[in-house]
Amino acid sequence: MEKIYTLCPLDNNDNEFFYELYNDVLVQNNAISFDALPQTRSIVQERINRWMNSKIDKFFCIKNLENEPMGIAQIFNVEYSNRKCVVGLLLQGKYTQKGIGPLVLEELVRIAFYSMNLRKIEAKIHESNIPSIKMVERLKFTREGVLRESYYNNGQYEDILLYGLLKDEFKSNH
Repeated sequence: MEKIYTLCPLDNNDNEFFYELYNDVLVQNNAISFDALPQTRSIVQERINRWMNSKIDKFFCIKNLENEPMGIAQIFNVEYSNRKCVVGLLLQGKYTQKGIGPLVLEELVRIAFYSMNLRKIEAKIHESNIPSIKMVERLKFTREGVLRESYYNNGQYEDILLYGLLKDEFKSNH
């Protein structure tokens, strides 16, 4: 399959896109974000600068073949002592349900396991985000637990589902 996106280092030229992404209600409804909306440009800028300067965590801008930003991909909360991390991605609404998310997730998994030499990847998804649940389960992530009523979204508390994938499990399926 021809690659339809690229993972690029974060760049201040994309700050306006990230500002819009982090203030898009539909995007945020599918994310586990602990920041209230709206988010100011300065808050988003500080976050992007912090991510760009991270020596441990990895953050990428997902761009289409025309070099237009489509979303953000993250390998964060890296614990080298435990050789594990958390992955996440956010796609702008017009790029969802087009098969891009699973491709990006698999690339993040490969980076974490083979470039960063980690052995476990975790994902946290709120219970109403069915497309993301299906995506991680397709890659053979295992549901490991539930954080009950831990996320306030759209006027109600939701459970956060915890998923994990071990390197050996990924190798045996890919």
